[in-house]
Amino acid sequence: MKRQKEDGLGTMRPISELLDFLTHQMSMQTEYQPLVILHLLTRSGWATRADLARTLAGNEIQALEEWDRILMDNPKRWLVGKHQILTYDKTAQTFRLNFDLAPAPTEPKMSQQIRQACITREEAILT
Repeated sequence: MKRQKEDGLGTMRPISELLDFLTHQMSMQTEYQPLVILHLLTRSGWATRADLARTLAGNEIQALEEWDRILMDNPKRWLVGKHQILTYDKTAQTFRLNFDLAPAPTEPKMSQQIRQACITREEAILT
C-alpha cells in the first residue's frame, strides 16, 4: 500500500517511487538530473535556485550564470514538468523534492539506496 503524506504544500509521494524513477524511468544524456536530486537529498529535500546552480557550476563563480540557465532549462523541464519529481516555487526561487523523505519502517535503507542510485547514474554518464 502506498503511503502519501501531506506537508502543507501538497501531497508527498512515497520515497520508494523516487528509487523506482532513478533505477527504471530516468533517461538522460547528462549528469544534471541525479546531481540535482542528490543535492536536494543532502539538504532535507530543499534548495534555492542559486544553491543548485553553484553545485552544478562546481562553485566556479564565473560559470554561475551559465549553470543557472542550464538548471532552469533541462533539469527543471524534466524533473519539475514531465516527471514531477520536484516542485519549483517561483516566488521563493526554491526547488523541493516531492517525496516523503522519512522512509516507512519497512524501508529503512531507502535513502541510502537512493543516494547510491544517483551516484551510479552520474558515474555512468561521466564514464
